[in-house]
Amino acid sequence: MRTTITSFLFVTGLILAGPSAMAQVIEPEADAVSDVPAPEPALGITQKTASQFAPQASYARRNMREVYISLSRQQQAVRFETMDAMPPFILDTTGSQPLFQYEQGGEVLVLKPVHTTRGDTIYKNDQGIVVLRVRRVGSATVFPQHRSQGIIAWSTGQARHVGPPQVSLERMKAIMKQIADDLARTLNHDLSISISGATQQTAWLFLDAAFNVRDGIRQTLSLAPEASPLPGIVSMQISVAEQPASIIEDSVLKLYVTPARGFAGRLSSLQIQTSLMGEQVTGRPMALPVLASQQEVSMRLSESSPPERQAYPGPAD
Repeated sequence: MRTTITSFLFVTGLILAGPSAMAQVIEPEADAVSDVPAPEPALGITQKTASQFAPQASYARRNMREVYISLSRQQQAVRFETMDAMPPFILDTTGSQPLFQYEQGGEVLVLKPVHTTRGDTIYKNDQGIVVLRVRRVGSATVFPQHRSQGIIAWSTGQARHVGPPQVSLERMKAIMKQIADDLARTLNHDLSISISGATQQTAWLFLDAAFNVRDGIRQTLSLAPEASPLPGIVSMQISVAEQPASIIEDSVLKLYVTPARGFAGRLSSLQIQTSLMGEQVTGRPMALPVLASQQEVSMRLSESSPPERQAYPGPAD
C-alpha cells in the first residue's frame, strides 16, 4: 500500500507543483507488491485527452460556421410599417450591404449593420447616424432624425428587392436636363450638367447621383437658406473615379461616382449636405432621405413598365 500511495502522490504532485516535484520522487521497495497499475505520466494524459476532445471541438466549430452560413442565407427584403405618419419602408439585406428605401420609391440609402450582444442589429447611415434598430424578435425602431426618440415599426412580411433601375443613355440625358432646370430654379440662376464616362450599364448611377445632389441642395437650403457656397455653383460635372466624392472648384461642383460599388458608388443626399455645408448644419439633421414626390419616383423608375405591386403577407400569428 505504501507504494501505491507514494506513486499516486507523485502524479498528483507533478500536476500541481510542476517539474520541481521530480526531486521528491521516492523509489518503491523491491518487495512491495501492488495490484493497482501505475498511472500514465501527466504529459501522456494531456496528449490523450487532447486527442479525444480535439475532433469534437473541431466538429463544434464547423457546426457554428454552418449555422452562421444558414442564417446568412435567410437574409431577405422585409417590409416595415410604422406608427405615426411615417410611410412604410423596405430593408433589403440580400446583398453585401443593407439597403433602405421607402416602399413608394425614391432615394436608396446604404446602411452599415452593427450587431449587439443581445442579438439586435443596429443600422447606421453613411454619416454614422443610427437610423434603425431591428430586434431579434422582429420588432424595430426607426430614427428619422439624429438623436430622436424613434418610431416603433414592425415587419409585415417580404418585400420587393431594392435594385438599380434600367436606364438608357437617352433617358439619362433627358432627365438630366430636367434636374438642371430644377436646380436653376432652386438656385435662381442658370446651371449646366456635364457627364463623362457613362455607359448603358452605368447610366442609372449617374442619374441617381444627380438626383441626390438636387435633393441634397434643396435640403441644405431648407436648413440654412444663406448657406455658402451654394449660390456660386453654376455647373455640375459627373465623372468616374476610384472613390465617390464631391468637390467645388471655381463655381463647379465636381461629382465622382464608382460604378463597381453599386449604390455605395455615389454620394447620398445626406453626404451632399455634409459636403456642401460642413459645420453650418444646425439643429438635428435628418438621418433618412426626404420622402420623394410622386413625380420624382416615376422619374427614378426603370424605362420598362414597373411590375404590379406584390401582395405582402400579413404578420405571422
